[in-house]
Formats: sequence, structure tokens, C-alpha cells
Amino acid sequence: MNSDRFVVIMAGGTGTRLWPLSRQAKPKQFLKLLADTSLLEETYAHVRLALPAEAIYIMADAPRAALAQEQLPELPAANLIIEPSSRDNGPAIGLASLLIEREHPGAKMAIIWSDHRVTKGEQFARCLSTAFDALATKPDHLVTIGIKPTRAATEFGYLKMGHELKLNLAEPVFVVDSFKEKPDAITAAAYTADWRFLWNTGVKVFRAQHMLDLFAQHQPADARLLDEIAGRHPKSYIDLWSQLTTRDIEHLITEKVKEILVIPADLGWNDIGSWSVVHDILKEQLGVEMVVKAEHIDAGSRDCLIMSDHRLIATAGLENIVIVDTPDALLVINKDAAQDVKLLVDELKARNSSLL
Repeated sequence: MNSDRFVVIMAGGTGTRLWPLSRQAKPKQFLKLLADTSLLEETYAHVRLALPAEAIYIMADAPRAALAQEQLPELPAANLIIEPSSRDNGPAIGLASLLIEREHPGAKMAIIWSDHRVTKGEQFARCLSTAFDALATKPDHLVTIGIKPTRAATEFGYLKMGHELKLNLAEPVFVVDSFKEKPDAITAAAYTADWRFLWNTGVKVFRAQHMLDLFAQHQPADARLLDEIAGRHPKSYIDLWSQLTTRDIEHLITEKVKEILVIPADLGWNDIGSWSVVHDILKEQLGVEMVVKAEHIDAGSRDCLIMSDHRLIATAGLENIVIVDTPDALLVINKDAAQDVKLLVDELKARNSSLL
């Protein structure tokens, strides 16, 4: 094993688009939605194919860190990076880079998302190792993993590959030409037909010090705050943490950087970002279009997802519908409106609801 390689699994997200099953007390990365293990447990198992447990860190706020420790008892307690509060991932990645570099000077590190699903774990581990290897010759680059599109997805961001680098590594490595926002259906179809376009996973592999240097270059106020945090005990930098810019790492850093590489891969990857995605994955797994995890009776419905663990659900004549029933909330949506669950959660927040 390479002693300068580390992975930080980001587990602090709230998973609002999978409400009402995903809640602040137990977000989607801790749920067993698609298998007998949670998304976090699956992610950890894939990373373990490439690195030992002591090289893997989990980053989350205190309540979610406790959930992670419960699900991953093998993980050393010292490898929990506690965010003072749950915020966007830009500050979190800055803090993780700071702490990893301070503990392991010269470290290379990867940021992995706990709510993404990969079914080809060995291939994922190979791509991750290749990304670390690429930093040996391109130390001032960010490296990501891109997914070969299998459909014209409008819910994912894309990236466009430039020329291939001749690095003689286990997997091919390309220069990233540009990043593309979530496209409309026509544009997504064009991207899918062009071999140069990949889904953007958001995975990032880099030297920890390089990320800190990028903060100093592009976000100097945040870099100064991180420098102050470096000299403090975790319990004493809550005030500084609250001053960091609350934005994602793409806006803070990635969009301003040209030196980015990508490894194209087929990982059986999906961002579990909506009930529509959950339904599509389970349909393929189970070989049925009516996915039912409930006591259920039906007359003539098709292509639906029905979930409940506490009462009978009766349906008739439905199509393309998701029903998620919990003891205190019931969600009924058209699959085409699955992304709008976030709007419902925003309304609950505005009402100061206890159902979040």
C-alpha cells in the first residue's frame, strides 16, 4: 500500500430529494435503498479494494459521523473528520485538505461521495489507483473519473475530453477540455452520441497542498481562515468555520482551474439523486416495472415505485408514479417531477416543519 494516499468519503449530505425516507436524522447515504448495505457501506467497501482502513476518512457533521461510525465499525475513530456544522462541500473539502496535509505532509487525497452508487467495485479501485498514479507525473493537476453515458441524462453534469496523455498507466488518462452544466434533452442526446463526453462524477484526486494553494489563489479570504483554523483545536474553530464561503467546490475552485485530467470508465455508476433514479435501478435489478416494497394490492397500474413498511397500499390505474409512505409523511409524485421533491422540502423548511 502507498502510505501517501488517502481517501475522504463525504457523508454530510442531507439527501432532500429522497424525502420522506431520507431525513436529517438519517440521510440517504445511510439507508439500505438498493441492497442489504447502505450507500455509505458500499462506497467504503469499494475504496477498501484500493486502500487500507487507516487511509480512509469519513467527513460529516457530528450526528452523521456517529451514524458512519455505527455502520463502519472497522474505521478508526481518529479517521472521522467532524464538520462543526453541515454546510456546502467547498468549505468541507478545504478543511479536509488542511487536516490531511497537516497530519500527512505531502499527501495525495481523493474526495469520494457517499451517495453515489458503483456496481463495478474492482474497476472503480483500478481507476482510483490510476488517478493517484497520474499525480506522480502531473502533481499540480486535479484528476477526476468520468462515466461513459448510457443514456441521455439531463440530471447529470457532463465533461468533454480533450487529448489523451501518454502516461503508460493502468487506465487511459485524458485532459479535460471543458465542463458542461446539466443539459436539456436534445443536448444530452448529442453528448451521449459523442464519445468525447462523459458524465461528471465529481470525484476529485489531488495533492492536499495543491488544493490549499488553489484556495490561496482563487479564494484568498477562505485561505486565510483555513490558515487560522490550522492552529486551533477542532472545538475552537466554530467561529472561523461559520465565516467560510458557503459554496460548492465547483464554484469555488474547479471552474477556475484549467489543469484537470479525467479517467473515462464504465463503473455501473449512478448518482442516487431522486426517486426516479431509485425506481430505474430497482427495475433493472429486479426485472420488473412495478417495484413494490410494501404490502400492496393493485388493479392495472404500471411502471410505479411503491414503498411502505407499516400499512397496506392499494393502487389502481396508476402509471409512472412514486409512492413513498412513512409513519408521519406520504409522498405521491409523478416520476417526471422527481426532482421537485426538493421544492417540497423547501416548503417544509419555510414552515419550520418537524418532518425534515
